[in-house]
Amino acid sequence: YYCRMRAVEEGLALEDRSQEVTELLGSLMTKLEKDKAGLELGEGDRAHCEGFAESVFARADRADRAGAGDLNTAKAFYAASVFIEVCAQFAPLDEDLATKQRYAAWKASDIRKA
Repeated sequence: YYCRMRAVEEGLALEDRSQEVTELLGSLMTKLEKDKAGLELGEGDRAHCEGFAESVFARADRADRAGAGDLNTAKAFYAASVFIEVCAQFAPLDEDLATKQRYAAWKASDIRKA
């Protein structure tokens, strides 16, 4: 839910949206409203999202430090970067998470280039 919500927020912020993008955003917003009705959203959601993002980051970091920096590690770092970015919709990221987000994005690119 929160990943879709972040995507919609980012899409709505685009200044020059094509008609296709606007239609896609409309369908995503409809899906979000439909999904929201069946969810119990609450205070713990931020901690849950941050915990999930941190666990994906930690898994990628462990694999990389063990010398297993392959395509799957790059994908895990990229996913961690995106999940951490999703957390920004709750409040600005603290310095630790912001640093991990930048590192994960850089590391994903670095591994892909190798």
